[in-house]
Amino acid sequence: MPHSDASSLLDAACAMLWTPTALTARQAMKGASGRKPCSLLIRGGIVIPAPDDVDSLIEDGAVCALGDRIVAVGSFGQLLREYAPELVCGSDKHLVIPGLVNAHDHVRAPSTRQLGVHDDVLEAWIVDLLRLPRVDPRIASTLACCRLLRSGVTTVVNSFYEGSGERYENILADTVAGCERSGVRTLMSLSVLDQGIVAELLGNVLPHLPESMRNCVREILNARDPIATSDYFDIVRNWRAASPSGRTLFMMGPVSVHWCSDGLLQAIWEQARALDLPIQTHLLESPYQRDRASTRYGRSVIQYMSEAGLLSSRLSCVHCVHVTQADIELLAGAGVSVIHCASSNQRLNNGTAPVSRMLKTGVNVGLGLDSLTINDDDDMFEEMRQVARVSAGGERRLVRVRTGAALQMATVNGARALGMMNDIGTLEVGKKADIITVKLSEDPALEHGQFPGSDIGVGIGSDTGTGIDSVSLDRIVNRARKSDVDTVVVDGEIVVDDGRNRHIDEQALLDELHEALARETRRRSQNDATIAGLKSYVHALLERRSQTASMT
Repeated sequence: MPHSDASSLLDAACAMLWTPTALTARQAMKGASGRKPCSLLIRGGIVIPAPDDVDSLIEDGAVCALGDRIVAVGSFGQLLREYAPELVCGSDKHLVIPGLVNAHDHVRAPSTRQLGVHDDVLEAWIVDLLRLPRVDPRIASTLACCRLLRSGVTTVVNSFYEGSGERYENILADTVAGCERSGVRTLMSLSVLDQGIVAELLGNVLPHLPESMRNCVREILNARDPIATSDYFDIVRNWRAASPSGRTLFMMGPVSVHWCSDGLLQAIWEQARALDLPIQTHLLESPYQRDRASTRYGRSVIQYMSEAGLLSSRLSCVHCVHVTQADIELLAGAGVSVIHCASSNQRLNNGTAPVSRMLKTGVNVGLGLDSLTINDDDDMFEEMRQVARVSAGGERRLVRVRTGAALQMATVNGARALGMMNDIGTLEVGKKADIITVKLSEDPALEHGQFPGSDIGVGIGSDTGTGIDSVSLDRIVNRARKSDVDTVVVDGEIVVDDGRNRHIDEQALLDELHEALARETRRRSQNDATIAGLKSYVHALLERRSQTASMT
């Protein structure tokens, strides 16, 4: 058999086989052909390099990586002729897209619902979090990040907070270690506050409590000792300077503008500029926050932030449910990003953020799971569906986010919000090799995509028509599930293969976690019943505040 024929047969075989052995055989035959080196080639029947540019879609395409960077994107056949990969994965039965960006999370495992804290209005739910048992942060963060990776998330913002200043840095170290162990890319948003909501709420309900509950509440308040701001800034500087690896980065994180003094906000912004760090904060999440901010500033909190010089492209604001059109225009004009948490907003009764108006006005909107997905399963694809379906923000006619825009929010927009557009968000030469493969539907009835006219409604986004671009986007957003994610690559390394983490025995970690929780349950504080009983008083306080706000 001629050398070229044998070589072609090996190419065909290696296109189907994912094993290094098959590829080694081909390389031995063709290694002297002058092909360029490539550590990984990922094939897809459909490759979407740039979700914000549907024209970039490639049928039977591939992505080549050398080390942690992408070196080529193009047709599978051509790249196989030009490159000699050490490993091939994917197939013509896969979609290949950029790794997903979960731009806001709290990296919790188990979930709050699994630990007995059920959904409620935000402020009552936050008080109820006091009942959560302490979980080993290494185990919790490892498990949570493994779940996210299996959902196709390659980059996550971990909004980290520890209520005890004494334990803050130790818990941070363990959390970072857990995230790193999982293999995900993490931006640690190091949180701080000096006007905590728990102290405010409990202080306000204290006079209304029976004497039997007051001492317990006083003990809770006295035990809360948040990190001193000077210590916080030292930790930020030290950890930024000694980042454990390229997969762990840092942000500054005022927990919420509503829970920080004006002086602390200014100090955070000054340090962020000096250290060239992004900032993320919760903002206007609930009606209570909206009314409290209006009382505090005598105007929109976003107007206050604009006047105080706190709005810039360095900033991403999480939630922004209760914003006006004037607020949206200020955010767009300053280049501020919004992180939309659709499921969380529903579960905690916060309302619907006006995402369609934000996008139309020019605000960059990313996507965050907030550790509160609608089905409690950290499914990024289900979250995209929530975004596409629930986005009108109080508008009477149907104004929804199109599927293409939802995918952009989970990739390109998230990268932009974090200041990482040069590294992640799209599959482009020179960018980080953060790539996922998604199994295409095996149902023949679905392979032909939508019927003409099925994409109804007024849409905000880029995908239009019924060609292969809209069909592919529809497959991802409206049909894909977390279980369809096959391969997850971070920094050119296959972290998840066939839906399983290659480095972590998740079941063993779960068993260890269950044993620890059983011990913790036996030690649970006698205050638990009191904390649970506080919720009715918090609800009454919120109702009084709401009535007062409606009369002003």
